[in-house]
Amino acid sequence: MKLRTRVIAVSVLLGIFAGTIDTIVDYIFFYQGETFLDLMIFDVPKREIYIRLMILLSFIVFGLVVGSIISRLQEALENIKILSGFLPICAKCKKIRDDKGYWSQVEEYISDHSEAEFSHSLCEECSEKLYGELDWYNNYKKSQK
Repeated sequence: MKLRTRVIAVSVLLGIFAGTIDTIVDYIFFYQGETFLDLMIFDVPKREIYIRLMILLSFIVFGLVVGSIISRLQEALENIKILSGFLPICAKCKKIRDDKGYWSQVEEYISDHSEAEFSHSLCEECSEKLYGELDWYNNYKKSQK
């Protein structure tokens, strides 16, 4: 049985239980001349029927709300991927070894094991190493200052 269904079922049972407690309190304090069974089932005053229905409905609504929140939280938890533990990474090329012993690029590994996406660019140091001697790059750098 789904957790949401269980929450609703428990809420209905709690509503019935609360209605019974209300009946017991009424029997003890207000209706001492009648038998408990009459007050519980047979000779129930209209005001008591209304109160018991409101108690039951309150618990049902509470169960629906809590069940809905729990369902949404469970869906959110199912969509969460977390990287944890040690990642064996090559000291030179920075590839990562997976559980099966295969090596893959850092971007590929992280994309496969999380919701992260990559967008590539070059840091200043790598840009300088790659394009440092080219005129267009030097002109671009001068225009950015």
